[in-house]
Amino acid sequence: MFVCFSGKNDLDEFDEEASIKCQEEGTREVIHLSSGEDTPKDNPSYSPNFLSDNLDYSPIPLSYDVYAPIAPPYSPIPHNFESHVSDASSSPDLPPVTFLNNSGRSKEKEEVTDLKSCIKQLQSINKTLTAPHLYLEFRRDFILTDALKHSTKPKFDPKNQLKVTFVGEAGEDIGGLRREFWRLFVSSAAQEYFIGEASCKTFQPNVQALQDEVYERLGEWIAMSVVQDGFGFPMLAPSIYEYMVTGTCTCTNIPVQDIPEPRVSSLVLMICSAETVEELKSIFDDDTYANALFETGYKKPISSLTLHNKEELTNVISTYHTLIKVKAQIDQFVKGLESLNIHSYMVKFPAIMKTLFVKENEKLTAEYVKGLIKVKFSDKESLLRQKEEATYMHFVDFLDECEEGSIDVTLDDVLIFLTGSDREPPLGFSRTPEVTFLHDASRTMALASTCTLELKLPTCHNEYSSFCSSMKWSFKGHGGFHVV
Repeated sequence: MFVCFSGKNDLDEFDEEASIKCQEEGTREVIHLSSGEDTPKDNPSYSPNFLSDNLDYSPIPLSYDVYAPIAPPYSPIPHNFESHVSDASSSPDLPPVTFLNNSGRSKEKEEVTDLKSCIKQLQSINKTLTAPHLYLEFRRDFILTDALKHSTKPKFDPKNQLKVTFVGEAGEDIGGLRREFWRLFVSSAAQEYFIGEASCKTFQPNVQALQDEVYERLGEWIAMSVVQDGFGFPMLAPSIYEYMVTGTCTCTNIPVQDIPEPRVSSLVLMICSAETVEELKSIFDDDTYANALFETGYKKPISSLTLHNKEELTNVISTYHTLIKVKAQIDQFVKGLESLNIHSYMVKFPAIMKTLFVKENEKLTAEYVKGLIKVKFSDKESLLRQKEEATYMHFVDFLDECEEGSIDVTLDDVLIFLTGSDREPPLGFSRTPEVTFLHDASRTMALASTCTLELKLPTCHNEYSSFCSSMKWSFKGHGGFHVV
């Protein structure tokens, strides 16, 4: 979208009767905003109270360009995408983005250099932070069912700000409940409509869900999560993301780990390891493997195969079973993403947006968790300070054990208990998570508020073993918001 702000007078204050004209220019929508017909110099009766008498009222030529993406037709992109390429944000073909500051003057927005700046632009385009609230209720055990049902109702608009209530639980959503909803929703959707390993998912070939437009609605929810404190859907296989960006199924050398079906991945590995023609042909004596090949439409008789056909076979089999078989589902999901311009930004900034859909190999560490939180101790002169410091050291030891895997609590569990999410949102938390202390001897368990991002540790445990047992139950045995 190309928006041109033009006017003969100072744009510090727009006329309420500004005219807006929309035209179509190719694939760009053009909006002209005019702040008035006459300048103060041309029209002496025009004297806004913010102008002083000693100002120069000479006409000021102004022209500001504001670019925002319009959803392109979902078709192949005229460039080859590679997952390791540098981001497209540095391309000279990409236009600048300008906005108006509070005074009404043009202010050049920073170029998209990372995920934070990318999401902020998306929030601005979709007016996320000023959108009306959308209050919805969900059952924890039926998160996905309730979400898909809500998205079919007339009042549902993915541009609105989501406010979550869990049925049967007290609590006002000021961020924590929504973060917890995104985590539960993504986990449930991944189990129900996707197949493959946890960090290498592809779409389930569910024809009924396709006809019911379930994948489009999933895309809308994921788009909402990107601009509303969520983390997208970082579970997809890299080849799926590559197709979503390029729109082409002519991928080659799809990694075997991207292939969702065990029988197909086993077939590919067997073809790759075949050293003789006889060994290659014998693979297809098994009907399971022969059917996996025939499903692709491969026409060459097995009797005429040679070792030169190995690469051709693996490409055909992996491409069909990973991409082509579920192309309709992926395309429908992409349509849902574009409800908030997410796909347009994936095409423009593939490397940056990739972290929202493909899991990074970074592992949560105890040092990261400790660096994320702020500890509030009593004054040094206080009699409580020594007890608090001892309790905090117990907590540090507990985090180390979580990282080492020596106890059945993970650092993800700790972060979920404190924030409602198993990872930090791309824009960070609304405030710094805090650790405070409980000095009531009757309080033996940890307490947390995911909205205020506060973790309260009990100081009644003198021994680490007692503290550790208490934390295990707190982080794993809790039943939801404000429940321990």
